[in-house]
Amino acid sequence: MTMDLKSSGVFSAGLKIASGSVVATDFTSPRIGRLYGPVTVDSGATLGSLLSFNNTAFSLEFYGDLTNNGTITSAPAVADNKRHTFKGSTLINNGIINPSIFNMDSTANVSGTGTFSSTNYLSVGTNGNITLLSNVNFSPGGNFYVLTGGILNPNGNTLNYTAGTLEIQSGGTILNSGLVKTQNAVTFNLRGGSFFNAPVNVPAGSTLRATDFTTPYIGRLYGNVTVDSGGTLGPYFTSSNTAFTLEFYGNLTNNGTLTAYVQNGNKKLNFKGSVMVNNGIVNPAIFSFDSTSTLSGSGSFAVTNDMYVGANGNVTLLSDVNFAVADNFFFLSGATMNPNGFTINFTQGALTLNTGATIAASGLFKTQNAITFNLRAGSAFNAPLKVTSGSTVAATDLTSPYLGKLFGDVTIDAGGTLGSYMTFFNSNFSLDVYGNVTNNGTIIASTSANKVFSFYGSTFVNNGLVSHPYFSFKSVSTLSGTGSFTSNTSIQSGAAVTLNSNHQFWNMTINAGGAFDISNRNVGFTASNPIAQNGTFTTTNSEIIYNGTALQTISTTNIIYSGLKLNNSAGATLSNNITIPDTLAVILGDLNLNGKIITITPDGYMTETPGNTVFGTTGYITTTRDVGTPSALNVAGMGAVLTTTTNLGSTEVRRGHAIQTGLNGGTSIRRYYDITPTVNTGLNATLVYKFDDSELNGKPEPLLKLFKSTNSGSTWQFMGGIVNIASNDITITGLTSFSRWSADSSKVPAAIGLIQEGFYNIATNNLNMTDTVRAYLRNATTPYAVVDSAVGLLDSLTFKSGLQFSNAATGSYYIQLKHRNSLETWSKNPVNYIQDSTLNYDFTFAATQAYGNNMVQKGTKYCLYSGDVTQNGFIDLTDVIEINNNATNFVTGYVATDANGNSIVDLTDVLIAYNNSINFVTRKTPLNP
Repeated sequence: MTMDLKSSGVFSAGLKIASGSVVATDFTSPRIGRLYGPVTVDSGATLGSLLSFNNTAFSLEFYGDLTNNGTITSAPAVADNKRHTFKGSTLINNGIINPSIFNMDSTANVSGTGTFSSTNYLSVGTNGNITLLSNVNFSPGGNFYVLTGGILNPNGNTLNYTAGTLEIQSGGTILNSGLVKTQNAVTFNLRGGSFFNAPVNVPAGSTLRATDFTTPYIGRLYGNVTVDSGGTLGPYFTSSNTAFTLEFYGNLTNNGTLTAYVQNGNKKLNFKGSVMVNNGIVNPAIFSFDSTSTLSGSGSFAVTNDMYVGANGNVTLLSDVNFAVADNFFFLSGATMNPNGFTINFTQGALTLNTGATIAASGLFKTQNAITFNLRAGSAFNAPLKVTSGSTVAATDLTSPYLGKLFGDVTIDAGGTLGSYMTFFNSNFSLDVYGNVTNNGTIIASTSANKVFSFYGSTFVNNGLVSHPYFSFKSVSTLSGTGSFTSNTSIQSGAAVTLNSNHQFWNMTINAGGAFDISNRNVGFTASNPIAQNGTFTTTNSEIIYNGTALQTISTTNIIYSGLKLNNSAGATLSNNITIPDTLAVILGDLNLNGKIITITPDGYMTETPGNTVFGTTGYITTTRDVGTPSALNVAGMGAVLTTTTNLGSTEVRRGHAIQTGLNGGTSIRRYYDITPTVNTGLNATLVYKFDDSELNGKPEPLLKLFKSTNSGSTWQFMGGIVNIASNDITITGLTSFSRWSADSSKVPAAIGLIQEGFYNIATNNLNMTDTVRAYLRNATTPYAVVDSAVGLLDSLTFKSGLQFSNAATGSYYIQLKHRNSLETWSKNPVNYIQDSTLNYDFTFAATQAYGNNMVQKGTKYCLYSGDVTQNGFIDLTDVIEINNNATNFVTGYVATDANGNSIVDLTDVLIAYNNSINFVTRKTPLNP
């Protein structure tokens, strides 16, 4: 049926539509029908302003209560202009309300289990003040408007919003009561000046886009917001260059996803509430905190561009929190984050603390992966920092003055790296640490020489590597750990560092006003002339170890050594006189006196190892002490062993290494002793004169004899003595007095010069070690029978070996040389040997000195080929394999497979033999030319 409700009439009676379809409107202008009484639409019945196609804007207004158990609708039209307006006080909808437009424009209660699904839009009008009395379902085909002045009060109930756009216009309000729950893909258009105060729930499967779609494009949610697992909320999800923003002023619980479409990095989520719980994913382009709030949850912040803690942000953690920012995490001036005993896990991006920003000293800030800290001047990174294994942290201020500061304790795990800058850049990037540091990883920066790491804390534990270009101690502190420093290390004025464990350094500069206490510790240095001392250097009971790999200079200025050790195969050189009150130990390499004097105090002692000695053509070692009645006393370990029953009293023992001349017409080995006791007559003493093979000066060791000089070497007296080759010493007894002593050999049958290819060090022009060689004298004619043989030590400095031939008569002989891993080599031609005269022959200056020119040139010297481990006359794969097997098993010591004489079998030895094997190197002799 049809009801034509003219504007001149008043339909105040109650209306009940029991069945069928009723059209109620005014069919004439202004085409607005009004029902003033209560209206009930029963189940199965339909009421509308017009139910057939017509473009005319027919409307129907309800002024009484409305109970709908059926359908309130209107015919679809191109203009979607069929409007139903409710102006009553009670609306109960248990059916469907789906006209083109449905407007609620009065103070009214709304309830029911039905659905509001207008095909165009729903609205709460400017006079609307709608209070829900039950859960209500809204699913408009277009928009749901809360117009200016309109109020929607969930009243403790749930507003289920399942389709379309909910637009809250300026001055429109949804009260903070009950819940607004979204389903499916819906949109909130939160216009400037609107008030969406109700709590919002975005359940699983729901995607909510919430913002203001007009300038300034900032939507605001003032109630609490919950995003369930599987739910999604953000300011915009499709491509748009507009800078859409969504702000949260209530509490926020995210178990799903907070996101936005990334376009120019301008989609923002701003949290301004008091409680945020994130158990899901937060990954919009930009996310910011800008209120006093707490933060917790097991989820992650994986922001695709930048994060912020704003100027009003004061964020306190209530659990561990994970941040992974694609670009920057900015803390603006005034911003604060308090870990509150929990852990901030920062796994990606750059952290920028602006001036006045703070990370509070509580809990832990933990990094993973490659991270940058931009610590602006005036910022306060107070939290403890932990750099985990695999994490690389570059921390500094990336703007002038390029100085970053960390105020909390710092721990670097094994495999972790911290420094002022990790890539090459010429700016003077620096990092100051004011807390304690425990380094189990690496402190490093790019190789630019202007990167500085300064320590202001009280405890530095280094179990890793400190190789920052510059490292500076600037406080009163302790240093311990098992690690090492390869930095240029300094102690600044006002700083005082106490070393609590043995440690290794590249170098150390102690500035005026600075102090370094290494008492009772062993401290290694690898730089050349590594110690610059202008402050206070306390060395009581310590040992300073020179253990570099290149030649070092012993630092002496303002340094009092307690113990000094050399453990460097390249050796070291004295730069000035030094005094040793404890121990001087030469473990590896030689110490060159360089014309200087080493004084060993009465309690001091020196030790050397074979082939590793103190030497020098000028300078000497001296000690003066009361030796009493010595019994086999090696005075200060210098090698002069004294025995006598006479009390010698105060005695000076001086050891020098200049070659002495005039010893029975000959020259001495490279060692002499001056022994000057207070009592020096009628002694009946024994002297054991110790020496090193490196000092033989080409003299045959078995023939050494002692000589004595009472006038400092001007003239000499032959004294004799018994040589012990095994212990490298000469013993003489029955001495009535001491003076200067040295050793020489006379009537040496042969002095032969030779070099082994692998042993020769071109840079030092020395052999890597002194070693045994064997020489044979063989007849000049076939079958070239062996006439005599001798074994000698090849001097590493002169390349000469003294050899004692006891059986050969005067004649012409080939010289045949053999060495444990060198190729057998013969002299070019037979050489003349005269008994009781010295045979001199040098293989080193020309290839033509060897039979078949069978030597290799190395630098300016000619050498025996190295690598014939099997001594079969061929350098081939068999030798290479034997060396390689020993190298694989890390064999060390005096072995034939050590082709370069450094007592370590490794790839270097393999390469020597390999290179000769591929060149088919074999022996050449008169027997097999």
